[in-house]
Amino acid sequence: MSDFPKMNSSRIISKVLSPALQLWLRSQVEDVDSLHLEIQGEDRQILGGYIPTIYLLSKSAIYRGLHLGRIEILSQNIRINIRQILRGKPFRLLEPIQISGKVVIDEMQLQTSLDSIIFSNALNDLLFLLLESNGVEQFKDIVTQGDLIWQKISLDEETFRLQGIWSKQNHQTYPFDLVCKMNLLPPVTLELSSIKCAGLPYPYEITLTELTIDLGANVELSHFALTREKLMVQGKALIQN
Repeated sequence: MSDFPKMNSSRIISKVLSPALQLWLRSQVEDVDSLHLEIQGEDRQILGGYIPTIYLLSKSAIYRGLHLGRIEILSQNIRINIRQILRGKPFRLLEPIQISGKVVIDEMQLQTSLDSIIFSNALNDLLFLLLESNGVEQFKDIVTQGDLIWQKISLDEETFRLQGIWSKQNHQTYPFDLVCKMNLLPPVTLELSSIKCAGLPYPYEITLTELTIDLGANVELSHFALTREKLMVQGKALIQN
């Protein structure tokens, strides 16, 4: 059951705006099991290009290869291109919007997302950050001498584990294993600690210490939890138009 309030509707919302927005949302994803959209506002507000509130619930959406679980989003004070929409044009935001919501992704969905270029590149960047923050010299040059193929991701209480294979240019392969704790330091910092890493392609032993990641000014998290086989995130974000 959603914690968000029940919305009222209007004729313009039900006949024009809701179908246009649903079509736009579906065009942004490769697939989605279910998509529920509720829009709150009066006709005079909508005709002025202003939407007081939008609530969105989606399940099992796929965006650019990322397999997303349950997503609940609430957004308010939205400016849109209503005149173009009434002429049959696509939905478009005219100003950045603030959204609040929850995301729940299970381990199997994360595992499937390993095939996504976005996700695999993000994991590579995370490894680069770990190496760079620990003062490992020429880490990019050494790491990019081969390909790191991510094979498995596992979740546990406050902990994730990444396993993969280094495929070197000489066709030799080496197993790679990274385990660490990940916690939120509210509202915009993720902390990685208790890091254990094996299989790095270096001729000397490397010990990785903790790392903090600033999520940036456009994100504010109130809850972040890794549990057995599940990732849960709740917070706010600014979406640029």
